[in-house]
Amino acid sequence: MSITKYHERDISNFKQTVNLLDLVSKDTTLAHVASTGGGEWAGACPFCGGTDRFRVQPAQGEWFCRGCGENRWHDAIDYIERRHGVGFLEALRILGASEPSKQESMPPKKETDIDHEQWIDAAGRFLENCELNLWATDQGERALAYLHKRGLNDDSIRAWRLGCNLTDRHGEKSKWGVNEDVFLPRGIVIPCFDSAGLHYLKIRKPAGMPKYQMVKGSATWLFGLETLRDAEAAFLFEGEFDAMLSNQLFPGVGSIALPAGQKIKETYATWFHDVDRILVCYDNDQPGQKAADALCQYQGFFKAKGFPQGKDFTELFQAQGAQAAFEFLWEVLTDGNQ
Repeated sequence: MSITKYHERDISNFKQTVNLLDLVSKDTTLAHVASTGGGEWAGACPFCGGTDRFRVQPAQGEWFCRGCGENRWHDAIDYIERRHGVGFLEALRILGASEPSKQESMPPKKETDIDHEQWIDAAGRFLENCELNLWATDQGERALAYLHKRGLNDDSIRAWRLGCNLTDRHGEKSKWGVNEDVFLPRGIVIPCFDSAGLHYLKIRKPAGMPKYQMVKGSATWLFGLETLRDAEAAFLFEGEFDAMLSNQLFPGVGSIALPAGQKIKETYATWFHDVDRILVCYDNDQPGQKAADALCQYQGFFKAKGFPQGKDFTELFQAQGAQAAFEFLWEVLTDGNQ
């Protein structure tokens, strides 16, 4: 029987009937540690043996383990697949799901749906080409000069996999897995990666408004999440360039970016478990400060003092230099009021 015979709604409803805490407790001892997400339990991981990084939120029907190297939440079906080494359908059978009838088959793909596997493939090939352009063309040389002016050195530029798209063009919808051709403007390409893979591509255009364009098919995500590994504190900026520069100057602290107005998703929570403080360094303007105040309603988020010069962290660096930018981050990090 094909997986596509299961309706997504039916699978979601079935997972709500599974007592995840009872299921996992058969394999490990769990203790209640927090009220997050309707209650959270922790214990030794049944898979990697880690003693304290396995977490379960029964009310959400989700679990994760930082020690296993997959920083995302999983459901009961994932647990059974890994526990017994079986596929999706067999995991459903073990959990007691009944086989759907033919009338309950998945609906046809909507015109607005995205084929994520196809998008990842096309986006990856586009990014690789843009990386080559950055280091091997005259236009790329000018883009590198712009990035250097913003304070980024070559090691950072390579580590963050920045690229350069040489000309305005369109990607064929059939190759990108979307319902219309993908506009790819000329400019500096900024990818957002973490251990789960590529989430979005954003392009910083050399002229025109808006300055930044998200490539169609991209998903909103928190930039720089990998810098939170083993970090006790993190700086949160509005822009990716600020986060990259912060990570270059202060690599021992997390450096992440989220545009003003976007909310903290529940799916980011996994990454914040071991981070004591998120220091919000948003732009010195009304929208930025309003967004910073809203974020600081979350536990563990603290609003940093304003930049002494410039609208954002990069402008401070450009105006006063690397030492002044480093000292600003140090003062924010050691502020006794936080």
